[in-house]
Amino acid sequence: ATILIVEDDQMLADWLQYLLVNRGYRTLFPAYSGKEAVERAIKEQPDLVLMDISLSDATDMDGIEAAQAIHEQTGVPIIFLTGYADLQTIERAKASGAYNYLLKPIDNPNRVVAAIEMALHKSKADKDFLEQERLIAKAFIEGQDQEKVRLEYEIREELGVRLSRLGYYCDTVSELRDEAALVLQTQEIRALM
Repeated sequence: ATILIVEDDQMLADWLQYLLVNRGYRTLFPAYSGKEAVERAIKEQPDLVLMDISLSDATDMDGIEAAQAIHEQTGVPIIFLTGYADLQTIERAKASGAYNYLLKPIDNPNRVVAAIEMALHKSKADKDFLEQERLIAKAFIEGQDQEKVRLEYEIREELGVRLSRLGYYCDTVSELRDEAALVLQTQEIRALM
C-alpha cells in the first residue's frame, strides 16, 4: 500500500517513513501543509494518508480541514496522528470521515501498523459495498428481471451485516489493545517497585 505522510515535524515524518518502509509499505515524500497534502493526494492517489492535525503552516487549513477535502475529492482513508485529545478536536476529526485517531507521542510502532491495516481493510470493505450498490443500481436501471434484483438486494443485505460485524470486531480489537497496554503499564510499574 502507498501512504502519504502529512507531518510538519520532519524528525517524526522521517521516523514514520522509516517504520513504514521497513514494514513493507511504500511511502510518498511527506507533505508539510494542508494545502500541499490535498494537492498531492489528488495527484498521487495514495492508498492511505497519515495526517497530523496541527500543522505549523495552518494558515491555509489545518489537518482536519485537509482531511475533509481529501476524503471528499478522493475517498482516500485518513488516520490522524495528533497530540490533541480534547472532545472538540475529536468531534471535528470524526466528522471529517477519518478512519482512525492515534495520539502522539507514538510509543508503540505496532499501533501505527495495526491502525493502518485496519483502515486499509475497512476502506476495501467500503469500496466493495459501494461497488455492490453500483451493480444493484445498474441492474435496476437496465431493467433486469426481478429475481436478479432480489438476489442482488440479498447480497447487499448480507454485505451490510458483515460490515456491521467487522465494525464490532474492530471495536473489540481496539478495546483489547487498550486493555493489553494497561496491563503492560501495570506490570512495568510493579517491576519498578
